[in-house]
Amino acid sequence: MKIKDKILKILVKEPNLTSGEVANRFGYTYKEDREDYDRIRIQASRYIKQGNSPKKSDSPEKQVKKFIKEKRKEVQFDNQNEFLSLAENITGKQRNTYNLPNSLETHYEAYKLPKDCNDILFINDIHLPYHSLTALNIALKYGFDKKVNTIFINGDLIDFYA
Repeated sequence: MKIKDKILKILVKEPNLTSGEVANRFGYTYKEDREDYDRIRIQASRYIKQGNSPKKSDSPEKQVKKFIKEKRKEVQFDNQNEFLSLAENITGKQRNTYNLPNSLETHYEAYKLPKDCNDILFINDIHLPYHSLTALNIALKYGFDKKVNTIFINGDLIDFYA
């Protein structure tokens, strides 16, 4: 049996595995078998990331990709209420099972970007005023060169001395 077929067989049985876990199923470890581990991990990640709609004429490979994609959707939540409902099923009505201090958490609705924000530059961990001017200038130049119409700062914009 080819390695590709073995990978697909593993992913059919356990579709939520990461590529590293697939490599582990072959008996390879990151520390001891780095080359073989990476080869299997890279090949498995291709199958995990891709998903096509199945047709009767689709190859078994395409059917597995679709199966994996659908299985992953099962564990995603459309909104916070679904998550909270699942949390209550797991922990019971009392969500503070371990008597943690009361939370100041605020529940927000997910923000949806307008449709015309479709060329987006994501920037993370700027940490002003301790930012790297070089890194920030390179990121912004890349965005302007690609003619982005939105810059999304994904957290840690500002930092302070503790």
